[in-house]
Amino acid sequence: MKSESLGNIISAHDFYNLTNEDIEKLTSGISKSSAIIFNDTGKPVDFYVYNYMDAMCWIPAQNTTIDHGNFGTMTTFGKYFKIHPDKNEVYEFLVAPNRAYIYKGPGTLVHIDRK
Repeated sequence: MKSESLGNIISAHDFYNLTNEDIEKLTSGISKSSAIIFNDTGKPVDFYVYNYMDAMCWIPAQNTTIDHGNFGTMTTFGKYFKIHPDKNEVYEFLVAPNRAYIYKGPGTLVHIDRK
């Protein structure tokens, strides 16, 4: 799955405000079991998505490359998804479906709370 674009590269601050005000603008047409991740690392990142119950993480349910300043959707099943950025399980993090996040680099994930 490819990453999505908002037309041009935007800042993490603008993405935060957009999703905080009306996440539905970004999620229209996206499965309710998807999470949205905005890449604010300064470089492209390959995100490997696994089901939360997958203990071995051998075969990802999805792999998405997201360029800096863009967002992508992560979809699998379960209450949470395991994400391995650049296939590095040391930096594994969890996301919940129908939520938005800003990924700033290894160990730094910002969850965007809804109003």
